Amino acid sequence: MEPTEITVTTAGGQTYLMRPLPMKRLASENNTDWLKFVLDYVPGAVLTNKVSVELRSFLKSNKTDAVTDGTNSYTLMMNGLVYCNPDVVNEDGYIDTFGHENIKHPYADYKLSDAVLLARHTAHLRNCKPLQSLGESRDVIKSAIARTPHLWITGNCAMDVLDAAIDQKDLALHSRLLA
Repeated sequence: MEPTEITVTTAGGQTYLMRPLPMKRLASENNTDWLKFVLDYVPGAVLTNKVSVELRSFLKSNKTDAVTDGTNSYTLMMNGLVYCNPDVVNEDGYIDTFGHENIKHPYADYKLSDAVLLARHTAHLRNCKPLQSLGESRDVIKSAIARTPHLWITGNCAMDVLDAAIDQKDLALHSRLLA
């Protein structure tokens, strides 16, 4: 019989009592699912190698990528706990737009949910705080574009749909792809 809970203690001494979360499919088996599934690192939740191996084994034996402490959902990424969203694989059609309509770019196969995902992962790579709004998402993408030495079409598409959602700009008239 598979264990039904695991105690995870971080290198800093924080303890979590975790239970597996059932999943329709594993996010780790599909890159797109994984990118939508992982959110932000849990502050201070670095694990020792021994604890990481134990948690990885627990996840595998329970055929899941997610655990919960009853409050949040977590997964293991490298040697740290990461907040995750199991709904992306448990519910069809999940989108993350901070409650806004998932508008589509008129000149590219790109939506607001794609821009939010790009911003979340860019912020994560830069060790920024978790994003809480479209405005914060736009700030992250704007900063990334400023640091990019080439024309970043994906970043421009992201800025277009973020501007349209936040400022109600008409994408057919105000698109960086037309400039």
